[in-house]
Amino acid sequence: MLNFRDTFLAGMITDRDLPLEREQIETFFPDHPALVGMFDTVQCGFCPVTICCTRSVQSVPRKCRLPFVEPPTRLGVGGFGEVDLVAIAPRYWKGDEGADYDVVYKVACKRFRSNKDFSKEAENLRILKNSLTRQDHILHHYTTLFHDPYHYIFF
Repeated sequence: MLNFRDTFLAGMITDRDLPLEREQIETFFPDHPALVGMFDTVQCGFCPVTICCTRSVQSVPRKCRLPFVEPPTRLGVGGFGEVDLVAIAPRYWKGDEGADYDVVYKVACKRFRSNKDFSKEAENLRILKNSLTRQDHILHHYTTLFHDPYHYIFF
C-alpha cells in the first residue's frame, strides 16, 4: 500500500496514464492479488477512451469504456447496422488535426455486431473516401473503432 501512495502522490502516475496494465498495478500492490484485480477492474470506469480521427481504426480493450455521456438517440437502421447520435464527453474526441473540444461533441455512430458486416461497410467507405467524386448524400466517416463485441463507424 505504501508503494501505491508514493507512486500516485509523487505524481509518477497521473490520470492521463490510466488505464494501467496489470503488471504496472502489481508493482504498487505486491503480494495483494485481490487489490490488483479490484484496481484493474475499477480504474476503467474513470478513464474513457479518447476517440482519435487521425487513426483509421482503433481497438479499445473490452474493460475500457467509451466516452458517451448520455444515452444514444436512434437515427435509423441501415443495411448492415444501427445508426445513433452519440454525445462524446469534452476532450475525448480528437479531430483530424488532433484538436479536441471543450464541450460535448455529437456525431453519428453506426454500430455493428457482425465483423463481416462491419468489414463490408468499412471497405465501401474506404473506396468512397478515396474516390475522386463526391456525393452530397453520402457522409464521409471520421474513424472506426472496435470495442468488443461491437464495431463502430463514426460520421
